[in-house]
Amino acid sequence: MKLDKISAWLTLAANAAVLAGIVFLAIEIRQNTAMMETQIHQSRAALAMAEAQSIYDSAHVPALLVKVEAGQELSSEERSGTVPSSGPSTGTSTTSCGSSTRVFWPGTSRAR
Repeated sequence: MKLDKISAWLTLAANAAVLAGIVFLAIEIRQNTAMMETQIHQSRAALAMAEAQSIYDSAHVPALLVKVEAGQELSSEERSGTVPSSGPSTGTSTTSCGSSTRVFWPGTSRAR
């Protein structure tokens, strides 16, 4: 009879340990999920900053900023991100779109 009581207590302790392990695992998964969401957010922010930096580093942006600060009107090509067919400066690639050229800024696959 004494052996049965010891066995019952050991079974109860083992079941409690399994339950505690499951609770601990749930807490760890929740923390890991929060950490991964934070890393995704930071990666997106870093990507956005790198994309913005590549735009600001282009040869076209300073000229446009000077025009805007001087109160001059931007041409429709300048507003839409197209430049005359002579092409942009080094560091950008282009593709023809009719009579103008779309500028693909460094580090991006989208036209600006």
